[in-house]
Amino acid sequence: MLFRSGHSAAAQEGDAGPAEAERPDGTALAVATNFFLLFVGMGVWVPYVPLYLATRGLTGSEIGLVLGLAPAARWTAAISWAYAADRLRIRHALFVVATIASTVCLVGLALADRLPTILLAVAAVAAFGAPLVPMMDAMCADHLPRLGGDYGRLRAWGSLGFVVGSVLAAGVIARSSPLVVPWLLVAAQLVLPIAALWLPRGQHGHLEHFRAPWRLLSPPMNAFLAASLLFNLGAGAWAGFFAVHTRSRSEEHTSELQSPCNLVCRLLLE
Repeated sequence: MLFRSGHSAAAQEGDAGPAEAERPDGTALAVATNFFLLFVGMGVWVPYVPLYLATRGLTGSEIGLVLGLAPAARWTAAISWAYAADRLRIRHALFVVATIASTVCLVGLALADRLPTILLAVAAVAAFGAPLVPMMDAMCADHLPRLGGDYGRLRAWGSLGFVVGSVLAAGVIARSSPLVVPWLLVAAQLVLPIAALWLPRGQHGHLEHFRAPWRLLSPPMNAFLAASLLFNLGAGAWAGFFAVHTRSRSEEHTSELQSPCNLVCRLLLE
């Protein structure tokens, strides 16, 4: 098999000695593949969804409303996903369900043609896509020794996926129309539910150690969340309106310009 099953590996890990349990296995390839596929879609979403919304005829304020709804739905839903994953100990199953549901919601976004239906579709995509990256990070943290002990190298596949998605989408949009953006997102995510089946399934910790999410709200965590909020407020205007701005200025090759700009910013932030 191309990937080694996370479930069988976890079972063997329990019977193996410490040295054998920490040996990297094929699960690292599954994690790298899932990071890559996840961020291919993000490489399409971040630069080109605002352009798609403008092509649909939405005004600047309506685009702002849609793009502001997405993180609000994502942050709210992420808490519920995390609570269920930790409380019920079914993180892997929820991850697979979320990949399937978010793909279906992307089809709904492609079919939506008015502001109310677009708002509903974007909120659904954000809510079902909310746990994907956090759960991937949690899986890496739980199984890092058997993944090779190098989270940065695994996560770099996500950065590569973002670049690939942005560059490929630029070529497709330049030759067709921004109206293809939702279908590019669907195409980018179609394989993800299958690839997710080979991710590691075990969760560290025990149910008796479970704590409600609000127990995390210590002063340092509150400061971190406030800084994250301010960062996202600043990044939101750039991510939301740069493509629309360049198009309104009648810049040539808008799609080709958008990809390098977002690529440089993404690499600097990471």
